[in-house]
Amino acid sequence: MQQEQADGREIVIAGAGLAGLAVALGLHRKGLRSVVLESSPTLRTSGLAFITWTNAFRALDALGVGDKMRSQHQQIQRLNVMSSATGEIVQEIDLRAQGKRGTHEARCVSRTALLLALEEELPRGTIRYSSKIVSIEEDGNAKILHLSDGSTLRAKVLIGCDGINSVVARWLGFAKPSVDIMGTPYPYGMGNVCVAGDALHPMTPDLGQGGCAALEDGVVLARCLGDAILGGGGGGAESERIEAGLREYARIRRWRSAELIGTAYAVGFMQESSNAVISFLRDNWLAGAL
Repeated sequence: MQQEQADGREIVIAGAGLAGLAVALGLHRKGLRSVVLESSPTLRTSGLAFITWTNAFRALDALGVGDKMRSQHQQIQRLNVMSSATGEIVQEIDLRAQGKRGTHEARCVSRTALLLALEEELPRGTIRYSSKIVSIEEDGNAKILHLSDGSTLRAKVLIGCDGINSVVARWLGFAKPSVDIMGTPYPYGMGNVCVAGDALHPMTPDLGQGGCAALEDGVVLARCLGDAILGGGGGGAESERIEAGLREYARIRRWRSAELIGTAYAVGFMQESSNAVISFLRDNWLAGAL
């Protein structure tokens, strides 16, 4: 492990949250090892649970932990939407209905249980705890990562999954996200560096898609990067294939992220507005539209 780090052949992931562990597990399923740097001394288990929608379970199935989560969490059968003005039920939604891409699925999943499930599937030693990146330097195609404990790592790929205050995103020159205006997703990485999860698409919680989108990111990124490194069918040096793989990841996730950010903001704006017209639309149209 130490020799590989010194040679700069590591794929380094900053952050052991949902996105970081999903990327690491996706790469592991493709036969690629990574190192996950987590600033906390243990796995971050803050937060109780979150709604895990159909898209997230597709990602979990791709990672091989979907059935484990299903066995631990009951499926939500129905959703009743109530008017904030009258308290009446304005929409009843069957969450088991058949959709355009198959049967819908929604469960309230323990964040701790999901993180542990992802961690358990990773090779021992994949996560390095108490390891916070404080600065990043370039050395040819490699990135030199300076950690808070004084040690350094050389990485051939750096993936920032370290949240809305991402050190990696800041190094890439991205602006600090703001929740009081409708944002746009960050551009999609630079060379052999990219971001995923909240570092990529900070959004308001009004759609309940933050964690789900992070799992999507992990699967897509692992596929694009894994195919680029292992495939080699396109020829060229490995560094060129890595850049091409990350560009493909950016292409796939760019508009998906923009859609989620914009929709979450719009829904939140409508829910909090006291404007009479918007309130009428919210109570009579929004429930059905969602």
